Amino acid sequence: MLTGDFTVTTTRDPERVRAYLTDFTHQADWRDDVIDSVLDSGQRGADGAVYRQQVHQGPGTATRRLHVTVRDRGDHVEWATLDDAPVTAAGRYELATDDGGTTTVHCTTDLTFHGAGHALRPVVSRTLRQRMDDYARALTAQLDRL
Repeated sequence: MLTGDFTVTTTRDPERVRAYLTDFTHQADWRDDVIDSVLDSGQRGADGAVYRQQVHQGPGTATRRLHVTVRDRGDHVEWATLDDAPVTAAGRYELATDDGGTTTVHCTTDLTFHGAGHALRPVVSRTLRQRMDDYARALTAQLDRL
């Protein structure tokens, strides 16, 4: 398994930050690998929602489905891909707001390799840190627009 993570902070309204992050239709706004993200079942931003994402994968694209678990009013969000694929992903967002109104968002992604997917590990390993840095910059910009 490979793990990547990043942390961002914002002074935007914590409720708006929670709403933005729990609704995975927004992921195409800040994740450069996501072409489109649409609600497949459930309610946007709600526990148990399933989203269908069109993502860049290698030289082409792929469709992935993600199941989202929302806990503690959106302070803890977990997600996992549902599809059988050579590389599957799961992750979590942890939100904390201090007394001064600053919200810290810690995002973690765990990648698991299966079968032929193990051959992709060296390439993915080299690019994971850069991708996390890119996500952090883009998410910060999006949250600052809320």
